[in-house]
Amino acid sequence: MIIPTWIFLTIYFIIYLFIGNLQPIKIIILSYILIGGIGYVWIMRVYIYIAIITPVINKMYTILNKWLFICAIIFQYLLYIILIPIINNCNDLLNLILTATVLDFIGYSFIVYISIILFNLKNKQIVYIDIIF
Repeated sequence: MIIPTWIFLTIYFIIYLFIGNLQPIKIIILSYILIGGIGYVWIMRVYIYIAIITPVINKMYTILNKWLFICAIIFQYLLYIILIPIINNCNDLLNLILTATVLDFIGYSFIVYISIILFNLKNKQIVYIDIIF
């Protein structure tokens, strides 16, 4: 996923160079490291995070019993809540980097938790959840 994104970014910046609209070096660097930049590169970062964390959480789900798995989710949520004010008090660049890496990684892993739980439910349980929502 990273290589095709970098290829796209290279072509994108070359086209902008040829039409005379050179992008600032900060935008180029942030785009290549998938933190900000031209916009929408964050989507690729999220896909990468989910691709990394899904096998780990899936393995946790198969190894741990349901209550330990739920405790792991609660622990991770508490860690997330504790880290938010700490990271928000950092300077702008460090805040950007830590938010785009640590907070986003932890935050998007909750989607994986929910997905794995829903995937492993029985049809009757899914119908109940659908009715509730």
